[in-house]
Amino acid sequence: MKYYGKPTIEKIEHRLCKYIRCDSCNKKIIDEEKYFEVTTGHHDWGNDSCESIEHKDICENCLDKYVGNYFKETKDSYTAYIEVESEMFYKNHKYYGNYDECEDRLVEDDLESKGE
Repeated sequence: MKYYGKPTIEKIEHRLCKYIRCDSCNKKIIDEEKYFEVTTGHHDWGNDSCESIEHKDICENCLDKYVGNYFKETKDSYTAYIEVESEMFYKNHKYYGNYDECEDRLVEDDLESKGE
């Protein structure tokens, strides 16, 4: 038989995404604009294969150049990979929890760094 304690209320927090910046040219990607989520890394042996994984948001204009440069930089690696997924950005889309907290930035942080 299971015995339960008093019920608790848990608060679910979410953040609204205002815009995305291209990780290549720093251009703002705004409402209903196409962009690409690019994941890169390698499968070499050891812990560094986990640490090699990078996630980038790339605009349409930079994709060809970014992919080309990646293959030039990794031409000696037999295990390098790149995954490209096309996405559509929608302003004020809800992101729950601590989704990619390390890479998220607040709008205020971006304005301060750009001097706007």
